[in-house]
Amino acid sequence: MIQRQFSLSRFVAKYWLETIIGAIAVLVLLVGVVVSQKSNTDSSSSVPLTALSPSAGTLAVLSGTPKITLDSVRVNGLKQKFSYGKGSKLTVPSDEPIQFTGWAIDQVAATAPSNAIIQVDEFARASAALTDRSDVSEAYKNPEYERSGFDIIVPPALLPSGTHRLAFLVEDRNRTGYYVDPLWLTVTVEARRPLAADARELPGPTRYSLDKIVTANNQAVDVIQNPSLVSVGANQSITLEGWAIDSASNAPAGGITAVIDGGKSIAGTYGTLRPDVATSFSNTALRPTGFALTIPASVLSRGVHNVSLRFYTSDRSSFYLARNRIKLTVD
Repeated sequence: MIQRQFSLSRFVAKYWLETIIGAIAVLVLLVGVVVSQKSNTDSSSSVPLTALSPSAGTLAVLSGTPKITLDSVRVNGLKQKFSYGKGSKLTVPSDEPIQFTGWAIDQVAATAPSNAIIQVDEFARASAALTDRSDVSEAYKNPEYERSGFDIIVPPALLPSGTHRLAFLVEDRNRTGYYVDPLWLTVTVEARRPLAADARELPGPTRYSLDKIVTANNQAVDVIQNPSLVSVGANQSITLEGWAIDSASNAPAGGITAVIDGGKSIAGTYGTLRPDVATSFSNTALRPTGFALTIPASVLSRGVHNVSLRFYTSDRSSFYLARNRIKLTVD
């Protein structure tokens, strides 16, 4: 039977209502709903709606529960000691992606689902294409469970500092609705870790690629033909786009900065998904390794400027210096 649209705070409240009997339970429920709604509003007001499954945003909850198993949880590529259970808690640093790897099946229809989804609070969802899990189909002696694996990354953009509730949703094969796992996860995101004031340069560059340089008027510079010489007009900003990893730990980097003429430092955004990088290195932990860094026109006076890129280690204590400086000429 199809029920009403899923809301995580209502689901948690219903769970407690069914497990605690009597007037005291009702009182606790009412207080819990108010607190839950306020918490979700405060912690997620800046989180945009991101439904990576086109249909999931309009589907209703199905009766029944899915079977979900978490094989591993990684934060910024590093495996965590974590056990998934009722009200499980995880504390992570700010600006670091969380990767959930495991499998899910539709126990009601005895098939693999069409999609596995992680809902963050009331506002955002992340998902990934399902993968083959022959071990699951063999364990259950059901070939319908073959494509039941998931490897979902919740990017930093969906996890601002504060406390968040994460729930697993399993969309049925026919995309008529989705099941809700009765377990949920509380994630506390700590304040952003600052770059170490005494960060030291490591010998040798890390692995990275500067894929594109775009000016304020959306003109792309050919970085393949001329990777280090860039000319822009006055009063124009430029944006550098690419990817980088921390070679020492074989994990996503800790961030990127550009140093202008050996002085002013400008931080970029890091952690956008780059599945091509993960495929190239045969390491799914390297998907959140893209970066974008904008150098504003206000720091680019007329003349020639030297721009050096620094890619920080995953713990943000050290950095790698890019092989080539960018020589930027402002006309």
